[in-house]
Amino acid sequence: MGEYKFYVVQALVGSEKRVFEAIEAKIASYAEEGAEPKIRQVIMPEEKVVDIKKKKNIVRPRKILPGYIIIEMVLDEETFWFINGIRGVSGFLGGKTPFTVKPQEVEYLKEMVTESAKEKPRPSVQFTKNDNVRIVDGPFANFSGEIDRVDEAKGKLRVMVSIFGRSTPVELKFYQVEKT
Repeated sequence: MGEYKFYVVQALVGSEKRVFEAIEAKIASYAEEGAEPKIRQVIMPEEKVVDIKKKKNIVRPRKILPGYIIIEMVLDEETFWFINGIRGVSGFLGGKTPFTVKPQEVEYLKEMVTESAKEKPRPSVQFTKNDNVRIVDGPFANFSGEIDRVDEAKGKLRVMVSIFGRSTPVELKFYQVEKT
């Protein structure tokens, strides 16, 4: 049997989970047969983000590399056609001669995911100073303004809103604004 190497598979965005599960099932079938597995592991790096819906924080996973899955496997004709035959797979990165990924790069990705898991989930929409936003909730709904300060820890913003021709600071929570 050949050498294990890392390869990148392109999947249709939104079908990564189905592809991931199909490859995991193949790994399990190798174990059931008692055969030496040709596919060792499959990696779909994700981080946790916070979406704000109906004034509630909802933590959900977000793919770090949408549309891509990393596989450690022995590349031969059988595994090549198995991967390409999975519904939702566009093919290998590199086409008929797939590119390999260095193990150091894969380790870096794994560390990034591990670090992300240790941290508090961050908002899915990032706000920065001087971003233009529209207020969607509260007494200033439908006003527009510019972000003056961002407090990530508290999930608050200070937005400068023009009221009667005068710039006025307004403290708002992340869910009360949307980027324009």
